[in-house]
Amino acid sequence: MEARRRNGRRLLAAVVALALAASAVACSGAEESQPAPTTEAGFRPGGTLRLGVAGPTALDPALAVPTEQAEMIAIDLLYDSLATDANPAEPDLAESFQPSEDHRRWRIVLRNRVFADGSPITAEDVKFTLERLARLGSASLAGTRLDIVAGYEALAVERTASELSGVRVLDQRTLEIDLAVSYTQLPELLGSPLYGIVPRAAVQAAGDRFGEQPVGSGPYRFVGRDGSVVRLERAPGPAGEAAGPDAVELVGFDTVGDSYAAFEDGRVDWSLVPAERETLAEAAARYGTGAFRSFGAELWFGINQHDPAYADVRFRQAIVAAIDREGIARQVFPGRLPLRGLVAAGVPGAADDACTTACAYDPDRARALLAEVFGGGPVTTTVVLDTYDDPSQIELIEAVTADLQAVGIPVEHRVKPFEEYRSFVVSGEADVFSFGWVGINPTQEAYLGPPFLSGSRDNVVGVSSEAVDAAIIRARATPDAAAREALYREAEQRLLGDGVAIPVVQLVTNQVVAPRVNGFAGRLDGTFDVTSLWLAD
Repeated sequence: MEARRRNGRRLLAAVVALALAASAVACSGAEESQPAPTTEAGFRPGGTLRLGVAGPTALDPALAVPTEQAEMIAIDLLYDSLATDANPAEPDLAESFQPSEDHRRWRIVLRNRVFADGSPITAEDVKFTLERLARLGSASLAGTRLDIVAGYEALAVERTASELSGVRVLDQRTLEIDLAVSYTQLPELLGSPLYGIVPRAAVQAAGDRFGEQPVGSGPYRFVGRDGSVVRLERAPGPAGEAAGPDAVELVGFDTVGDSYAAFEDGRVDWSLVPAERETLAEAAARYGTGAFRSFGAELWFGINQHDPAYADVRFRQAIVAAIDREGIARQVFPGRLPLRGLVAAGVPGAADDACTTACAYDPDRARALLAEVFGGGPVTTTVVLDTYDDPSQIELIEAVTADLQAVGIPVEHRVKPFEEYRSFVVSGEADVFSFGWVGINPTQEAYLGPPFLSGSRDNVVGVSSEAVDAAIIRARATPDAAAREALYREAEQRLLGDGVAIPVVQLVTNQVVAPRVNGFAGRLDGTFDVTSLWLAD
């Protein structure tokens, strides 16, 4: 238990993902939306695209928060990664990925590309970028995911090394990455905007102020700030030669409401919509839902596998069966998607409804299981529901309480201030706890490996299952997509069947786009390809 607590305190999941319920990502009633209808008639490349953003926006990928859509969009514009943010990924700054037969060594050859200041993008810059993230440890979700690279422990955890030994520069455009495990989806991992490549010389010269005047590797370059407006223009070289607007302006506002008001007035071309139900309904009626998109962040309850109170799998299964998850999702989180598994909807390979049997609402089954566990007598174990002091979270545990009590399970609440809860939930002392998770790339691995693999720093539920581990490890090493997806689904079914976690909701990005913008198609991480857009005069 103590080892788990030490690991838990370093989890970025507590720093980032738990903010989901109160994040600025707005939600809509759309299920899985399609891109807005497009036509090129009356539209042309060029012009200036104005994006309304709320609050400060980090322009340094090492500081970006994956649940903050504006930051993800900004770094996606300013920086390119080695691969595209897709599944399957395609090479981007990389010209090729060449894995060994066991997928533990990857040779990466870079394209002949330059940064916004004209300097070449080299293998040294890639190594520097990865080491910079790894050194942040649990303060960076992207950094934590590099724990599969050989030498991560020595650099990021033990602090006994000065470099990431598994990343070696062979020449100016070639590097090798040695992994501690077989891992076939390294390009998908490194395709996240969070791994945008930065120039070593510029970062070392600027230090902590790099984000104030960033030098990027992507299709747009930082030009300057004018009050609350950050202006980006096409970058030099091949990255900036794609079609799309000549310039993008990030127009800052204090709140999402202010940004949306500016959109309504025609002062910006894109904005999130405030999460109030009436505003969402009005926006959908007025502007349509063509830009609404499922977002790769989710909320579930974890059941502490180390707590003796929940040691009997039948008791955990009874808790899961007693909860009307979809009814609660509609009641407490209107407009968000009911989470029907552990892998977010929209991820390739995700099961349409992993909870069909494993976590289906079935009060009669819950009562039967409880009768087995407690010999037909009253339930003598009290379930403690842990959460933080947010109104929606309080409403959530009250709804869960009603369902549990309806089948005879006594319940207590433990509500903590949010800042305290962030540490408590990874301490190993929580019982049945509300938890948010975000995958940084559109893969099943992002939702099943880090939070549920034995020994993982992000394994907040404390599950240790040989069968789950075997399925995930085999999946990581399997090149064939269909076979790999089946193995991940096997792991997911085992986790759900063992009552490890209780899915609740998935977020939906509610965004509106002006009629003058053509070709918009949102991604699961909240970004979109600006270079594919055409603007009307």
